[in-house]
Amino acid sequence: MIRRDDRRDNGDGITEEAIDGLLNDEVHGQETNDRLGMGLKQTKTIKPFEERLEDLQSFKEKHGHVHVTVNHDKSLGQFCKNMRCARRGKGRRTMTITEDRVKALDELGFDWGDTTKASSVEERIEELKAFKEKHGHVHVTVKHDKSLGMFCKNMRSARRGTKKGAVITEDRIKALDELGFDWGGKTKNKSFEERIEELKVFKAKHGHVHVTLKHDKSLGRFCQNVRSARRGKGGRMAITDNRIKALDELGFDWGDKKA
Repeated sequence: MIRRDDRRDNGDGITEEAIDGLLNDEVHGQETNDRLGMGLKQTKTIKPFEERLEDLQSFKEKHGHVHVTVNHDKSLGQFCKNMRCARRGKGRRTMTITEDRVKALDELGFDWGDTTKASSVEERIEELKAFKEKHGHVHVTVKHDKSLGMFCKNMRSARRGTKKGAVITEDRIKALDELGFDWGGKTKNKSFEERIEELKVFKAKHGHVHVTLKHDKSLGRFCQNVRSARRGKGGRMAITDNRIKALDELGFDWGDKKA
């Protein structure tokens, strides 16, 4: 490892500027032979930043994102890790980070980690679209993609009001809903009319509307809430005569408390 304190002309014409150039090389691979007769190591492959961008573009075309880990590609994953460290000012000077390089990576949707500005929600939505094309759904977990999975988790928390700094708007909710985004159990309830339609479908299939949690957890919970609402214990749900009539026409089971 080259130490900056060792930079000097050793009498062989090796200057501080030359060593700086070596220090700033983006190097990957196995170190092999001494370089310049000074004990400096050279590598089998030294890819310039522009070639790494091309690698990332190819990766994105194949995977729909540029969240490269060493499990995907050891060399490219290490490059990404080094870029993050360079932007944070951590580690030794093995890489130069400039505003132009940051911009080029941002345009690819590069994941800078928690210490930098996160990808925009719009970029994440595009990644979700790519994920859906590949997997047929957008139920992304951190096992699928750590960064995208965390984004999904943060969106759910933001909608619940439990995530500081995360902004969720009606337009963003709509865009995610159109992808079939899984909001989990803390999202806005379906409308009463939608529930009535679900009960009609259930009745056509089963011959009754005595829905339990074992039949359908969500619809069964709705039925429980409706009964509680009629008893005056329903919290936020409003029960009206028209709603009672619609349910009665389906043969809804009100339980022992039915009027």
